[in-house]
Amino acid sequence: MKGWQLGTLAVVVVVGGGVAAAPIFIGKQAEQGFREQLSRLNQPGAVWQVERYDRGWLGANAVSRLELEGEDGPIVMEFDHTITHGPFATAGLYEMVSYPRFTGDTAEAANFYFPENNRISSHFKVKFDGSHTFDLEIPAYRGPVQGEEAMQIDWSGLRGQLRGTEDHAEGELTEASFKLEATDPQGSIVMNGLHGRLSANRTGGLWYGDSEFGIRSFQLRDPGGESNIDLGEAGVKAYQRLEADGIMGGISFNARDLKAAGYNIGQAGYTLEFSRFDPAVFLEIQARSEALSKAQLSPEEMQLEAQKLMFEMLPQLLAKKPSMAIKDLVVETPEGRLEGHLDVNYVGEGMPNPMAFVTAVKATGELTMPRAMFEQFTKESQREEMASLLEMQAALTAPTEGEEAAEAEAPAPDLEAELQAYADQQVEQLLALGVVTQEGEMLKSNALFEGGKVYVNGELMMDMLGGM
Repeated sequence: MKGWQLGTLAVVVVVGGGVAAAPIFIGKQAEQGFREQLSRLNQPGAVWQVERYDRGWLGANAVSRLELEGEDGPIVMEFDHTITHGPFATAGLYEMVSYPRFTGDTAEAANFYFPENNRISSHFKVKFDGSHTFDLEIPAYRGPVQGEEAMQIDWSGLRGQLRGTEDHAEGELTEASFKLEATDPQGSIVMNGLHGRLSANRTGGLWYGDSEFGIRSFQLRDPGGESNIDLGEAGVKAYQRLEADGIMGGISFNARDLKAAGYNIGQAGYTLEFSRFDPAVFLEIQARSEALSKAQLSPEEMQLEAQKLMFEMLPQLLAKKPSMAIKDLVVETPEGRLEGHLDVNYVGEGMPNPMAFVTAVKATGELTMPRAMFEQFTKESQREEMASLLEMQAALTAPTEGEEAAEAEAPAPDLEAELQAYADQQVEQLLALGVVTQEGEMLKSNALFEGGKVYVNGELMMDMLGGM
């Protein structure tokens, strides 16, 4: 054989061997990535395990197990994964399609709504540059409720996608709707415009960004009409940022056009915010939490170790004197507008003993609302309580014929006058105690907690170290 022929043969052997070996090498990388992804999902009360991973030349089949901590014992779910990996079967490092395999009490219901040809699924793709996409699909269902032919479900289905790299993530949920309607007795639950969004970036090993989740409308109709609920747009937003004095984050809730149980609320909302936490402390908690997630602990052991970790790290969390605030508290009704805020600050040095902890916290708060709004809330609350008592009394004692006749002849009580008198009495008691003050039509209250003492409108109401 001539030299050039030997050279050509050598090149073919090397290239051919490399091509044949490439899927094996990439398959190992895909398996490592799969195991690492599941390990990152471990949290207290939620433990993932790889039950089986059968790797082939161009792909693999795997089974994972999720154990959730439940009130009546662990809840176990298994997932079937079909994995294909490069360089031939897919354009990236690997792709994975996953299906939940329901067991126990949930299996029958899950198989009823999502049978073999209509299963919940997810699709996870990883490119060679490390970027990835995750798609989740919960299929639509239209039909009867399991075991209840008189109740019908109309669920539009839900799709969501999460895209990301090592230091960036973004995603959204497509809008979805849900309707549950009963024909005997008549009633319904209707929800429209379920939606969500996420955007985050990683800086210094920690994630910062914002997310939101909400609905466009929600309605509940019960047969008697007493528990009807109408809710306009409602949503929850969360955020976390890195400021000059540490990590700051929060969560806010807003709703509008709420009608329920006699209440008519045009708008309601608040924001819960925290600040001044050391990023280095969060990084240590994150690293140690990841180590716990890889320790193959049971959900009970994971929960216990997480509690130990937080107690151990508490002095470091308090080192920058963190604060917590409830701000932008607003409730609007036809009677007017309620506004309020609360600021809580850690002012101690280090970690005090439990008995002295109350002296290391300072809090201030303010609340204003129309007297008419307070009276309306009081009347509706009392109305519900009276209705419950009358219902209980009727169930316990059956009136005689004479008592029924006497009740029929007795004049009907002026319920609204009684409720108004009760509401007036409650306001006057609060004014007499100094808990609130009245300026015009507005009720106001200011509170201060400092040195273990509670002051309301400038008056000492309680000394937690010395008594009332």
